[in-house]
Amino acid sequence: MDNEDFGQQDGDYQQAPNGMAGSDAAFLYFLFTFQFFVSVFGTVMFYFKITGTKEYQREKKVTKPKLFMQMLILIVNVFWMYHTYLLIQLDNEMKDKSFDPYTALGLALPMNVRSGFGSSAVKKAYRALARKYHPDKVGQLEEEEKAGAASKWQMIIKSYETLTDEDKYNNWITHGHPDGSLMQQSMDIAIPAWIADK
Repeated sequence: MDNEDFGQQDGDYQQAPNGMAGSDAAFLYFLFTFQFFVSVFGTVMFYFKITGTKEYQREKKVTKPKLFMQMLILIVNVFWMYHTYLLIQLDNEMKDKSFDPYTALGLALPMNVRSGFGSSAVKKAYRALARKYHPDKVGQLEEEEKAGAASKWQMIIKSYETLTDEDKYNNWITHGHPDGSLMQQSMDIAIPAWIADK
């Protein structure tokens, strides 16, 4: 396939290492531990408040609105803790493997940072792989082969989008991942897209 070099002046290709910096990763583990203890302590206190004697409830000034708010805070904290866990898992995955959209599409890695971005070679490679791995093309395969083809197809889509979407491409060059740094992804997880777009 013809790998086109646009001769960009951005210099030699240098991809950022995957994963978080040590201090950022350590912060995630600290945050998760904090969230865990908050959940345990809050759950224990909530249990005592709803099962305690009338005297205990009067002493602690337990009311239904207060119980409802405490339960809501516990749910929010568990939700937050779950997404912190997802970020830790994502960090580990990014450290274990390097995402390379060019290789995933069967293209040679360019020497210059912008070489091949949005090129006809990228589109040609995507079309060729789509003819082989698109879900409509693998219906006759065994279930195990079909699952492997589906995983391959997801990687092909991710790679093609990275090499044709400027924002995702810049994220990949800078952070090693088309969705940006893990801190940026953590904001995307915490804030729904429809809110962020406003």
